[in-house]
Amino acid sequence: MKKTYKVILIVGILSSQSCDSKKGQTNDNNISSIKTPYLGQEPTSLTPKPFAPDLVSTDHLEVLPAILPSLDEFYFTRQIKGDVSKNLGIRLENGSWKTFMEEPNTGEIFISTDNKIMFLGNKYKERTSTGWSEEKSLGPLYKQISIMRLTSSAIGIYVFDEIDSIGTIRMSVIKNGIRQDPIEMGKTFKSGTYISHPFIAPDESYIIWDCEKEDDYGSSDLYISFRKKMDHGEQP
Repeated sequence: MKKTYKVILIVGILSSQSCDSKKGQTNDNNISSIKTPYLGQEPTSLTPKPFAPDLVSTDHLEVLPAILPSLDEFYFTRQIKGDVSKNLGIRLENGSWKTFMEEPNTGEIFISTDNKIMFLGNKYKERTSTGWSEEKSLGPLYKQISIMRLTSSAIGIYVFDEIDSIGTIRMSVIKNGIRQDPIEMGKTFKSGTYISHPFIAPDESYIIWDCEKEDDYGSSDLYISFRKKMDHGEQP
């Protein structure tokens, strides 16, 4: 599955990294001099737009933003032509933004709502007193699935995709404190192709994903489904 994306800023979703777009290198001076939560940008309206042109959105490929609710730490992926894709992390420290992580991309980043887990597809890291731990496996049931993005609600309900031409979205709930095997989600999430990139709200009230359909608006569109019932065990 191969798609092209631009970093955009939508209400509640941010990503940033400072760089010199001509040289393709990180510019720490620019990061340090911007001391506001939005990297000096005005909060956007309901109309999405490229985030921080020439500062974050460059001639390179910047995608997959993940941000803490506190707006003081966020992550994204940058792909520079001829180089390996990298995950980057930026943190607001003493009023200035600092790059604290730059490593090969081993999965799409999602940070748990309690800020303790970094999900990376079928792997994860735990936050420790000294930073993030080494990568760990989510277990045999997940290792055999080529997960592109896994997101989690506040109580630990997983929703994730699988990399293939059709795309499959699965859910794993917790019953009586026990993690249940993943199941495929209902027909709402099976229409179209390249079905991927799910996001579950912290309170499980909705799920957003993207896919391609014959009657859609572009090569890939965003869809949202709102939950009608509160039964976590019910398949949407």
